[in-house]
Formats: sequence, structure tokens, C-alpha cells
Amino acid sequence: MEPNEVLLDDVVVNTNSVVLGHIASLDLSGVELRILFWLMFRMDSNGIARVSREEIASAFGVGDTYVSKVTTKLKNHGLAWREDHKRIRVNPHFAGRGSHEEWQRTADELPADAPQILIQPELLAAAQPKPPKATGQGRRHLRVVQ
Repeated sequence: MEPNEVLLDDVVVNTNSVVLGHIASLDLSGVELRILFWLMFRMDSNGIARVSREEIASAFGVGDTYVSKVTTKLKNHGLAWREDHKRIRVNPHFAGRGSHEEWQRTADELPADAPQILIQPELLAAAQPKPPKATGQGRRHLRVVQ
């Protein structure tokens, strides 16, 4: 490798598409979204990002107090929360790293008192698959694949 080259691992991050759509309706700023996605990149297969408030502040050029407000906001939305000084958990019902089985295991092991993601019913209804539209000949030009 050359001195300025960086080797990137192939990172598999699974996301819940309904929650991803829900995030678009939240009042999260660009920096807050960038912090959330950065935490997703940094998390391990258990959904834990081992970062301090100071590390996040330094990475995004913001103050420690702002980072505290962001983590509180993410917790209020059920997306991520601080477990201790150097560990932030990304809600596995939103995203997980690794195989689908690891993601499901992490979600199954989440404590019952963990913050919940509250999604508006109309968003859930919009996420349901719709049958394809008919063509002019009265036939469906696409099939619903189950």
C-alpha cells in the first residue's frame, strides 16, 4: 500500500426500510443525520459504537454539548442511545452490522426497556406493497413477487 492509501473493509450494514423512511419525516438536521450514519458505520455486530462524546465532537467539528443534545434527540426517536461514556447503541430494529442472522440475534437480545421507534400508522400503510398498475390492454405488466 502507498502511504496515503486506506484499506476499506467490505462493511455489511442492514437497515429496516420502513424506519429509514420514517427518519426522513423526523426533524433531524444534516449534521444529526451524519452523526447517526457515522455511528452505524462505527458499530460492531452487537450494534455498539465505541466512541466518546469528545470523539464525535472532534469528527464533526462541533462542541461536546451539541453532541449530548444530538444523542438525546436520537434516543427520544429510539434510533440510538448512550449505554455509557464510550458506548452508543444503534437500535437493532433500525440497523445492524454483519449477517442477517447476527442482526436478528441482536434485535432479539435487546432489553424490553430499550427505547422504541414510534412510527406513524400512515407510514406503515404506505410501506405495504401495492399491486402493479394495469396496462392499457387490461393486463398487469408486472407481477407481485412474494
